[in-house]
Amino acid sequence: MKNIKYYFLALLVLFMASCNEELEVDEAASEMPEETDLAFDHYGFQTAKLITTEEAQSYNTVIKYAEESALTVQIAVDSSLLNSYNALYGTEYQVLSPEYYSLPASVNLEQEETDLEIVFQSSALMEDLGIEEASNLVLPIKLIAQDNGDLQVNDQMTQLLIHVGLEVPTVSFTTYEYRVAAYDTTELASMSITGYYNMSEIDVEEMSWEISEENVDVYNNAQGTEYPILPVANYSFNSVSVNQEEQSISFDFDLNATGLSLGTYLLPVSFSSDEYEVDMDTDYTYFLVTINQSALDFVATYEFSVAQPADNEYTALPIELNIEEVATALGVSVDDLEGNLTVVGITPEGGLYSGDYTASNGFWYTGEGEIISYGEEGSALYVEYIEDNEVFNIGQFPDAASDLDEYHAYLALSYEGRYVRYNFNLTILPDFVATYDFSVDQPVQTGYETTAINFDFAELASHFGTTEDELRAGYTLYSLSEAGYFTDVQTANNGFWYADNGEVVNYGTEGCSLFVEYSTGEDGLFTIGQFESGNDLGDSFNVSILLRYEQQMARFNFTLNIEE
Repeated sequence: MKNIKYYFLALLVLFMASCNEELEVDEAASEMPEETDLAFDHYGFQTAKLITTEEAQSYNTVIKYAEESALTVQIAVDSSLLNSYNALYGTEYQVLSPEYYSLPASVNLEQEETDLEIVFQSSALMEDLGIEEASNLVLPIKLIAQDNGDLQVNDQMTQLLIHVGLEVPTVSFTTYEYRVAAYDTTELASMSITGYYNMSEIDVEEMSWEISEENVDVYNNAQGTEYPILPVANYSFNSVSVNQEEQSISFDFDLNATGLSLGTYLLPVSFSSDEYEVDMDTDYTYFLVTINQSALDFVATYEFSVAQPADNEYTALPIELNIEEVATALGVSVDDLEGNLTVVGITPEGGLYSGDYTASNGFWYTGEGEIISYGEEGSALYVEYIEDNEVFNIGQFPDAASDLDEYHAYLALSYEGRYVRYNFNLTILPDFVATYDFSVDQPVQTGYETTAINFDFAELASHFGTTEDELRAGYTLYSLSEAGYFTDVQTANNGFWYADNGEVVNYGTEGCSLFVEYSTGEDGLFTIGQFESGNDLGDSFNVSILLRYEQQMARFNFTLNIEE
């Protein structure tokens, strides 16, 4: 006998496939985990979704067998199984008549898994009985071993009750809004609405669509907006396509933005069919078409890279704005800017977002930097400008982030038609596999003398769950400041130069105070030293380096004290 047994847990959540049809499952399954050598892969009461227009549909299940020798099992229809089920659950299901199904009388088992196909006559069920009457029918089948010998069998796991679930052919459109963005110079862009069908195939000629101007008012009244309808001259129907594997149908339209003013337009589309039932959450599906200004010229562009653990509280990470830098870039004074800066959204392509704020004096973004409404699917982060404090606040949408996700956002400060652009990069920090704290005392140095700091490299590799060789070849260093600034751009030899505030700077720039480097020739060795001038007795500096391996990180915190 093979050393293989099949274990089944109570109240399994079961799904099976029949001609790409999903099967719903009742909760009548095993009550106790047990061991068996023969069983249906999924057993108990299940509902097979059968489409009323399909002449015959296959229901496929799997028989599991844990013996090495071949075995023939009988596939028996057993009405007593259904009688027991009815008595237990207070139902009145009837046994399905043989004229509406076919199944083999027996199956020869020669391997661990053997397919069993049962064919239902769906259209005949619909024609003879209809949906309601057919819904009271069940096919109860049982596996019976012809010569079970010492076969260990749990009877309950060899029983399958297949409930007939007739459904009319349906095309479902579940998305209420499709957002489309284009530049005012766009001559051709594509827009698509996708629905999903439950039958094995669809005839596109049986589907039709229409657009109704009066449903623009329905949307605007419900949403408190004043969007105009997209002019008929700016769109056209292109084609309809079918993805048989996904059982989807897509209606494709072409958008021409030429001549459109900046702003958002509505295009309400509805679908109908004489052959299929059309299921829509609302009477119409809407294209929301936003026309943005084409790529701008920016007087200056600044980039901030920060890091933050995954957060569910909208915690803001402040990023200081250098207002003097902004004034210089715009060629005006700081006083000129007071109360006169406007925050505008920027698309990933560099165009001007023409919609309103989606956050407080700022915007919500997808992880790729597309501006969206708060809570919309894909919400990942926000950036807001707090003018009184001269900071940008950046934070996350709750429960959206995963370890080491990298998010992006773009906005600009506008003054009299000129723009200063800001690119934001947010990395989601994981829990550290290890944290090391080092404190070093040095006198004032003028010759780049260093202090060696050793740690157990083999131990670190074990924290990462890898070998020393793999870690040595695959690590990456990052610097993380107390303010959350995050970079992998090294300014020293396999390390970083730091200002007195712990931020990474280039060698020799104003405020340059110390460096930390990781040895490329000796495992587990950092060195720390000072810039040749500028430090005083009593100074103390705190910096942190993160060592990343694959999707994990370790943190190294360094304190340098300048003493006698």
